[in-house]
Amino acid sequence: MHGLAVISNTRGNIRFSQISTNDGLSQNTVRAIIEDKKGFIWAGTLGGLNKYDGYKFVTFLPELGNSYSLIDHQIKDVYLDRDGYIWIKTYDNEFCCYDPYKDLFYSKDIIKANNNQSRYYTDYYEAVNGDIWLWGNMNGCLQIKKKEQSFITNQFFSEPKIDCRFLFEDSKSTIWIGGNNCLLGIRDGKEYTSYKKNNTFINAVEQKQSVFHYR
Repeated sequence: MHGLAVISNTRGNIRFSQISTNDGLSQNTVRAIIEDKKGFIWAGTLGGLNKYDGYKFVTFLPELGNSYSLIDHQIKDVYLDRDGYIWIKTYDNEFCCYDPYKDLFYSKDIIKANNNQSRYYTDYYEAVNGDIWLWGNMNGCLQIKKKEQSFITNQFFSEPKIDCRFLFEDSKSTIWIGGNNCLLGIRDGKEYTSYKKNNTFINAVEQKQSVFHYR
């Protein structure tokens, strides 16, 4: 998308307008748009994250030496969770989280490997209980639990070079993750059951409270 297209409807009169860098947008290539709980519009571009109140923009960019700033200016996707936190995925498949209550970003302090290096994920999922799951791209699966405006993480498929092909939540709130030679069922942050076979698990569906896994 080049810029933002705004549609307004006043007394049955529909009006289209275009918002671009001429109006304060940081960059015209918009990759993701969400509306937060307060009605602000957030636009992820190739030149930063933009917050729009209908009149003006506030642009968020990485800040040298500030570990609580945006992790990268090239935004691929943006997600809003039920608690109002905004999750940003960059073009390098790094995730960071904007905390609207503290007006800052979290990145490596919650999404990191044991050696304090960033992990890269391709997919995002918010579970029924509000947990955030990041998965895919040869880095396994990460569960993020929010507690009193802090984060607790659990890593699954943590062995090097083990990918996570799918994540599925069934009607009993069991999280199923599958990949190369392994299938895990997770409840309350712990492995509920596991299957290790010489197959790649690629998907799951549920019918009549039974879960079927595709190989």
